[in-house]
Amino acid sequence: MVRPPRWLGARATRIFILTAVLFLFFLHQPTCIDLKAAPTNFSTLFEVSDWPPDTLIPQHLIRHQGGSSGLDIDHRYLFVRYLGNGREGAVSLYQDSRTGELVAMKQFQTVYRNPVPAPIRQALGDEEVNSWPAEIQATILLGGFEPRGDESSLSSERDLDILPALDYFLVRDDNCCSKPLTWHLVTPYLSKGTLSHLARTLEKRNQTSSALDESYRPNFHRLLQSLSRLHKLGICHNDVKPDNIYILDEVHWLLGDLVRPRILTLLKYQVEFDFRATSEKSTTHTISPQTGTAKANGQTAKPTTSGALSYPT
Repeated sequence: MVRPPRWLGARATRIFILTAVLFLFFLHQPTCIDLKAAPTNFSTLFEVSDWPPDTLIPQHLIRHQGGSSGLDIDHRYLFVRYLGNGREGAVSLYQDSRTGELVAMKQFQTVYRNPVPAPIRQALGDEEVNSWPAEIQATILLGGFEPRGDESSLSSERDLDILPALDYFLVRDDNCCSKPLTWHLVTPYLSKGTLSHLARTLEKRNQTSSALDESYRPNFHRLLQSLSRLHKLGICHNDVKPDNIYILDEVHWLLGDLVRPRILTLLKYQVEFDFRATSEKSTTHTISPQTGTAKANGQTAKPTTSGALSYPT
């Protein structure tokens, strides 16, 4: 039996392995892209046909950008400075002229995945807007809609430690009328930053690992409890990392950036909403999620007055 040269066998093996890896990569890549681009259909878990109610829809859904800086929004949100940019859009610091509070405003720049709910389409009138970012819907459903929220209100006990929405709207750029309308989400600005900022601060301190564990283990425990409740509702955050964990105070952290929430269909969680009318005179058109209940694995979740789901421990 004549054996091929050793170098030929090794080279052929390497070429075969590389070809197989590249083939599997390109075979898998379109699926990954499709999954990331697919909408997060919350209706598979929650009855959202009449969602959101009027209380969760801003009075003015279309705002105008301009002012002295060219970046102010309706003379209410005054541009302060640019904060950063991500895959979904840019985040800037604004001052709310009504409250004097600093807020973080995200301008979405990518293709919107989720269909706009019917009540919002109706509120938009003649504007043909059919989709919006999954992050806005997830933030309202899971974090709540708190137009007058500030750091003191965020410190109150909540079942899901998720950064709430303060406002959301479409913006028309008065400086360039040809630009399409863009979705914006306003959330509280937490001056202490994220877990990444905290990590850099702690690196400069000479603390032992046991001291750090004693100080921050309760924070991690609380965060994991919140994630556990989120999973029991059948939703995965899908992007938990230090940059997406915000420091409210020494003992309280909040999850943010619900860019890619996913439904846990593989775990087969069963969540059913039992909507109740707000009064005896209410009709099916006035039923509000705030008065509903959701059952998941034998437990009950109740949407709060802010629109966020409240899940028992």
